[in-house]
Amino acid sequence: MERLKHLISELKNTAPDDWWLNEVGSIIEDSDDFFLDELKAYGKALETLDECSWREFAKKASGYIKQDSRRRGKQQFINILNEVLAYEYLVSIGCSSVQFVPDSAESGSKKQPKSPDIQFLDNGETSFCEVKTIGVSEEELDRAEADEIYSSTVYYSLSDGFLNKLSSDINYAASQIPTNSSNNLIYVIVNFDDFVGLYYKEYEKQIRHHLLQAHESAQVYLRIGLRDRFSIHHRP
Repeated sequence: MERLKHLISELKNTAPDDWWLNEVGSIIEDSDDFFLDELKAYGKALETLDECSWREFAKKASGYIKQDSRRRGKQQFINILNEVLAYEYLVSIGCSSVQFVPDSAESGSKKQPKSPDIQFLDNGETSFCEVKTIGVSEEELDRAEADEIYSSTVYYSLSDGFLNKLSSDINYAASQIPTNSSNNLIYVIVNFDDFVGLYYKEYEKQIRHHLLQAHESAQVYLRIGLRDRFSIHHRP
């Protein structure tokens, strides 16, 4: 957790009164087990970064910490933080020279599509990884704001909206990757509305079927939540 603590300390220099940083600091200090388990996932991943990647990531994170939204809070910052989970995964499967790709000045413009997030070597071949995050649905946010009790049947299966969002993210990620290497990877962190996990087996079947039908040629790895309760690795 040392690097996570250091990151929080560094980000407080940029945003000293930020509510998220203060909340995370309190969770670590109070050893709140439920949330601390999730933070440990980031802490563990941060330890896998080499020194160059650590500096690059800390610099990138500082550019997003002030961004906030009413409905999704620090989602943009969390999206950046999730990149370290993909970095950790690439290291764990034996990829070498794993490094973050710096954003270019024109990245994301019509002239130059946004760069992929990570570059790595797999069996000596230069390949790329783009990281995407799918959060809970707008419907789930509405349910939370309404503060009402709903039947668990609303979570029984994944909606067309979720599957369309997944396809949209995969297609956009593929457009950001500059080569056609079979080792290129689209890494997706998914947070289902059903955070308890009652229907995960059904979700897994739906997702595997969808990937086979709609994304046969893409290599996609889905990590389900920070606790990594299950994962789906779809290969071409």
